[in-house]
Amino acid sequence: MYSDATREKFLEILEEIPFIKYACRKMNVDRTTIYRWMKEDRYFNLKVNNTLTKGRQGLVEDAEYGLLKKIRKDEDQRAIEFYLRHNDKRYYPRRAMDVFPLEADQYQLSLEEHMALNAIVERMMGKKWDREDDNLE
Repeated sequence: MYSDATREKFLEILEEIPFIKYACRKMNVDRTTIYRWMKEDRYFNLKVNNTLTKGRQGLVEDAEYGLLKKIRKDEDQRAIEFYLRHNDKRYYPRRAMDVFPLEADQYQLSLEEHMALNAIVERMMGKKWDREDDNLE
């Protein structure tokens, strides 16, 4: 049987490195034991989940700090682009749906649009597109 001190030490390790498998190995406790404790003890389950959340937030902060060092000290272009793409809407990667948002009823093509699309498909694939059954011949 494990003591309360073992559980507390497990939670300390989990906060530092928020991976149950890692903390189990470090404590030499089987993962099934941890999951059994979590199932049997709601308070311990809550503490584990809160500790995981806190530990993951700490890792995010460490990663952000590392990214900041890359940006400020190394002027790393990839780090700069990564930061901008994920933190400023002006730099988010654009998708066709973001640029041309359409409602479901706007997907109907006119005859001219359909013919132009047919011509593009035929050029790209070297095949004719049958509009009736939407199959390529």
